[in-house]
Amino acid sequence: MVCDWMPLCTLPYSASQVALMICVLEHVTFINIHAACSNIFGGANSSRLIESNQTERALGLSGKSGMSVETEKRNKVIGCILCGGKSRRMGGSDKALLDLNGTALLEHVASRLHGQVAQSVLSVNEPSDLHESLGLPMLSDQLEGHLGPLAGVHSSLSWVRQNAPGASDVVTVAIDTPFFPTNLVETLAASRKTNAGAPIICSSGGRDHFVFGLWPVALVDPLKGYLLKGGRSIKGFFKDYPPVIVEFELQNAVDPFLNINTPEDVAIALEHLAQLQVQ
Repeated sequence: MVCDWMPLCTLPYSASQVALMICVLEHVTFINIHAACSNIFGGANSSRLIESNQTERALGLSGKSGMSVETEKRNKVIGCILCGGKSRRMGGSDKALLDLNGTALLEHVASRLHGQVAQSVLSVNEPSDLHESLGLPMLSDQLEGHLGPLAGVHSSLSWVRQNAPGASDVVTVAIDTPFFPTNLVETLAASRKTNAGAPIICSSGGRDHFVFGLWPVALVDPLKGYLLKGGRSIKGFFKDYPPVIVEFELQNAVDPFLNINTPEDVAIALEHLAQLQVQ
């Protein structure tokens, strides 16, 4: 009879080490086994990183929680796409449905955010079939009156407090900004270490982008109070809760926070998208 683990026996480890690996790694693919052994016992390629989170969990190599440091950080942040509504400058259409080289703007943004956060939610008051097709939680404003983007921020913070108690922050992104950095959350979270209770906001090219930020869940009640007292602007809220500003560099001479507000902006976005696809 040929042992299913015969390939493992050909690796340069002792019989006892191989036996341990079989017990612990019976559900891990062979492609990751050599890297896992090297991390435990040393030897050839001992500096190789284990590429599979499944392997890390099986071996307990990723901290007390059994997850990688990157995963642990990501699990503390929920992503919220501020979908807005119909745009007058775009002829009254919903920008989320705008076609950008064969893919809806909402799908571009959702894909960009995926992998940076533990969970994504949509802040949307009038969801379309496309919104529903993504299978993400859809949050309408909890406070009546169409109070602007801060109402979406508040709803997401409230949802997280109720449904994801282990999360510390919500990162908000705008529906009309499909090229925001792929390391957005990582970069903002790095500033959280020394700024525990402050909003952390993005900036580029000398402009602040208030709807792109990392919001502590603890701000849900102060934000609600601000809105109920008639506050509307994000800048006004920041008078009592000053933000930390994080600067992002241009990408190929293009602002990563380029937002699409007009048909002319669509042409610029398509040109930038073409540049990204050939790189």
